[in-house]
Amino acid sequence: MRMTVKPAMTLLVVCAMFALSGCAYCSKISCAAPHAKLPETVSAGETLTIEAEDLWVCPDTCGGSPEPMIHVTVEAMGVDSGKVVATTTVPVNDDATANVALRIPANIDGSLVIRTSDEVYEFGTVTVVRD
Repeated sequence: MRMTVKPAMTLLVVCAMFALSGCAYCSKISCAAPHAKLPETVSAGETLTIEAEDLWVCPDTCGGSPEPMIHVTVEAMGVDSGKVVATTTVPVNDDATANVALRIPANIDGSLVIRTSDEVYEFGTVTVVRD
């Protein structure tokens, strides 16, 4: 005897498997990636001011809401050298923003990548100028 499976039953079984495995579709808003407003240039030996936004810790599942990070560590890395030349850690505000002041060494030339220290997010690149 040949058994046939109806398409509706197949869909029901597949949906149940996803729901039970924790892969159900979430209708909650997902976290936005962190970003920052950077100037195009910074003078060697001066402080780079960074306004970072969307510094959220996002839940792994649909069961929770995003929360602001406790703190963020930001670093400047030489584009050509790959070396970290400056780093700072600052607290994150309740609205998931942070004002970061990153002191750029006086002996630096070229371009710097500004990123989080965990290398997950790049905020952009600034060019170091000499006055």
